Amino acid sequence: MNTLSNTQAVAARSALNLSQAKVALDTGLNRAYLSRFEGGKMVLDDRWLDELYIYYEEQGWNPEKDATVEDDNDIDTLRMRDGFQISAALDDVEVEELLNDYYNNQLKIEVLAKTETPKGFLIGIDEERAEKYALELMSLTCLQDHILRRLRGHDSAVTVQLLRYRHIETIGQYAGVMLVKALKLEEPEAEEFS
Repeated sequence: MNTLSNTQAVAARSALNLSQAKVALDTGLNRAYLSRFEGGKMVLDDRWLDELYIYYEEQGWNPEKDATVEDDNDIDTLRMRDGFQISAALDDVEVEELLNDYYNNQLKIEVLAKTETPKGFLIGIDEERAEKYALELMSLTCLQDHILRRLRGHDSAVTVQLLRYRHIETIGQYAGVMLVKALKLEEPEAEEFS
């Protein structure tokens, strides 16, 4: 894996005289994501960092020669905490809260995954109870993805909040309501969800 910082990406693009629009078009990366990455507001997934690095090299960029661009506005997009790549745009309090939630969820996932399958009355599995545990396990796993995306400065596909059904407009919002209910993150009011 080739590591590419935001300042290296700006240097490469500048050295090659390429616009963000051209790089986005050639690589398939969303231009807004490229802009946010270069501006220090987002950490790109590893596959995009590799893709950009390879693309810039193929265009003639030399990482040793063109390492940085002189700019008073250089911002580091990446910092490390507990082995996680974290967007520099997040404040320390939010990072600590997200990591705390991540570790607590991970413990719950490990316990649930090792939980013995509930047995039925005579023989077999008590499917109702097993489905309840499985839904909780899947919901916690989804919540972990939500946390990791937020740590990297990405928007989450799932909105983790309890909404009234009449206000739900996307499947992501509905999935967020299911998540909240499955994990009992908030108590619903009776008339909201009937």
